[in-house]
Amino acid sequence: MNGNPGKLIIVLAMLVAGGALALSAYTVKTLGERTTAQTAAAPQPVPAPAVDTAKIVEAAAAQAVEKVTAALEEKTRTIIKEELAKVAPAAPTPPPPPPAPAAPAPAAPKMPETKPLGEAPKDLGPIPSGSYKTEMGAMPAVGPEDAPVYVFIMSDFQCPVCKRAAEGLAPFLRENSPDVRWIFWNNPLDMHRRARAAAKASMAAFRQGKFWEYHDLLFKDQYAMADTDLENHVRTLGLDVEQWKKDLADAALDFQFDANGKVATLLEARGTPSFIINGQKQVGWGSAAGIKSMVDREVVDMKSLLASGKSLQEARIERAKKNAENENEAQVYIENMLGGKVPKN
Repeated sequence: MNGNPGKLIIVLAMLVAGGALALSAYTVKTLGERTTAQTAAAPQPVPAPAVDTAKIVEAAAAQAVEKVTAALEEKTRTIIKEELAKVAPAAPTPPPPPPAPAAPAPAAPKMPETKPLGEAPKDLGPIPSGSYKTEMGAMPAVGPEDAPVYVFIMSDFQCPVCKRAAEGLAPFLRENSPDVRWIFWNNPLDMHRRARAAAKASMAAFRQGKFWEYHDLLFKDQYAMADTDLENHVRTLGLDVEQWKKDLADAALDFQFDANGKVATLLEARGTPSFIINGQKQVGWGSAAGIKSMVDREVVDMKSLLASGKSLQEARIERAKKNAENENEAQVYIENMLGGKVPKN
């Protein structure tokens, strides 16, 4: 039946109505005949009050017709629903929801706020043999300049954890490996009252070629940092005391420490000790084995890049970008540590 649904419903209704009427007539006739037969066959009882048989038959027939009609109506409703479902048009498919707006690109991390540096002194002092040269001044270093791995040790002479780190790293510094250069990055913290005085004293000794020896004396006894103690270390090492005092008063040392601290802040490495290994940051001290493992892995990665034909500088920059936590820190390391530039205000 593929015609109009309205016509279908009318036809079905007419069929149901006709069926109900035919069934009603049949039911009345059958019940009447059955009742007459039963009356004729039964033995004649003692005459009783007359019973209106026609009314009884009529009532029974009416009940039967009512039941049959109800059943037919229910069936008819079911058939009509099923047929309408077949011919009813499908509900239109709702349009797809509009695409969600694209998430904004994550903002680049902001540079930490730092104190502005004073004007750089014209004379940054002497450059002892084996120094790491920067525009902030020379820094103590151990290992060849062309080593594939640079390890910057950010340290504070009054920091007790820095003392443990210095003791743990001492054997590696004495190895003088051709693959690693260790660079001491003085970062005296304001919270340590005598840290800057000790750092200046060590750099004055550095100008006479005795930084690492003076470094060891400072860490050996961190309670001996009064002015007299610092001068006694100079005498112990047989240095020129007057020259040491002159260098101790050099404003270039304060400028270097301020610049060093600014770089540490930009790298989010304010705490001491911190280690920057070809751009990879390690804040705090775990163990000498942990630092050595990081260094050894970096040596392997650097040698792989050099074997592929990259220059030493290209390999260092590539590794720095790979190792740094974000683009800002990579740029700070490349410019201010690897490049030795004074950090911008």
